[in-house]
Amino acid sequence: MTGKSPRPSSRALLPILCITLLVCVSSSAWAVPGDLSVDMELDERELEAEPREESGTVVFHGNVTFTQPFYQYASATITADLDKNWSVTVSPPTVSSRGGGSVPFTVSVEAPTSARGGEVSSLDVVAEYSTRIGDPRVVSATATIKVKPWVGYRLNLTGPVELVLETGTTGTLRIPVRNVGNEPEYFSATVPYWYGLRPLGVTVVPPNRVLVQPKQELSLEFQVSLESGIVPRAYVFELVVDALSLEEGGEEATLDPRPLTARLYVTGESPPNDPYEGWQVGDPPESIPAWESVFGSQEWRANPDVDATGAKMVYDQSEGTDRVIYLGETEGSGARRLTNGHVDHHPVFSPNGQMIAFARMPDRIIMINLNGTELLEFGSELGQVNITDWSPSGDRLLFDSGGDIYELDLSTNMTWLLAGEPVDQWGAVYSLDGSRVFYVSFEAAGDRPEIWTMLSDGAGHIQLTFNDQSERTPSVSPQ
Repeated sequence: MTGKSPRPSSRALLPILCITLLVCVSSSAWAVPGDLSVDMELDERELEAEPREESGTVVFHGNVTFTQPFYQYASATITADLDKNWSVTVSPPTVSSRGGGSVPFTVSVEAPTSARGGEVSSLDVVAEYSTRIGDPRVVSATATIKVKPWVGYRLNLTGPVELVLETGTTGTLRIPVRNVGNEPEYFSATVPYWYGLRPLGVTVVPPNRVLVQPKQELSLEFQVSLESGIVPRAYVFELVVDALSLEEGGEEATLDPRPLTARLYVTGESPPNDPYEGWQVGDPPESIPAWESVFGSQEWRANPDVDATGAKMVYDQSEGTDRVIYLGETEGSGARRLTNGHVDHHPVFSPNGQMIAFARMPDRIIMINLNGTELLEFGSELGQVNITDWSPSGDRLLFDSGGDIYELDLSTNMTWLLAGEPVDQWGAVYSLDGSRVFYVSFEAAGDRPEIWTMLSDGAGHIQLTFNDQSERTPSVSPQ
């Protein structure tokens, strides 16, 4: 019997053919780079970095889109190059795809705090892609980063600005200002209530505007001079620092304008039983006795007003960079805060004792009830105002601003100038019937203030005091 090799059936050949075909297809898939194309896009082409007190980070979002057959694998390495020595991070640095599709990535750039406002940098993003076999190819995209200008500053102070001087001498109050922004900035400083110090024998001259470069610290210097006959004691007053390009308001590092408390401790020959006797120039402030107040605190409280019953008192108090309105009993109990988060000052009671009006920096007049609820707000458009009295009829307020005296008609919201240039005038109060106004003016003496009066419509100015003393803060007896 002749032997023959067994003939495989067609069913037996099928697995062999399939294996061969699969191997051929698989090996050829990596050798067809021409089937692959890649596109890269950036969602943002221009971003603005804002490096404040830390570096300012901007993030560009991009996509790498692969186009290839479903069986083909491809990858791309993404790099980013900046024309400045800033920190650049790509995440993820490598993306891949099988069979096509879009893969996201991000490019983060940190603009350092040394970057100046308006500075521009160019970002080049490159994706180098290939299959496992074949020469790599590249696609690229460009973007622009612009540094946002900003002004911010900090005052290198932990408390009030303090100075110890002997009578008849001069000295300098210094406020260290650090420009933490990325733009050069001019700073000015003022003494809002300077006209209240001059009659006491204290002259404070603010500095001219000072240019402070980014990240630089300079001192704003107030020149202080004392008359030889000034009474040795502690003089407390307000200073205001202002960045000229900043609008009012802002964040912690840009709060502007910024009021500060200044304390001037005057030494010299003291009267008998004076608690400050024995001071020497240069003594630390801790050695100076604290001033007593109705509510027994060393916080600076000022501008008190008592209601018609004599039972309640309202005043303003410094709390950090704020000044807030407090209401309490005149015997020293029950003090509670009525406002918060602003620079509020010079409160006065309404004639019926149910409302309080006060000034709010920079140019607002606010009315609240005794619970602190705001009822009305007026804009003076005159700059900083100091409210001095509420008319007996309850429909008018007296206030001064910039050395001029004004009246606000609450029924019409109209403001009237009662006494103005060429001299400084302040501290106006109404007579009991509201027909006259008493106030302080330099009009006659020139170098010292006297008490004057006028009709409530601003006519008929009459000088009431004639002496060689400095008069200030008139008050009308309730009877």
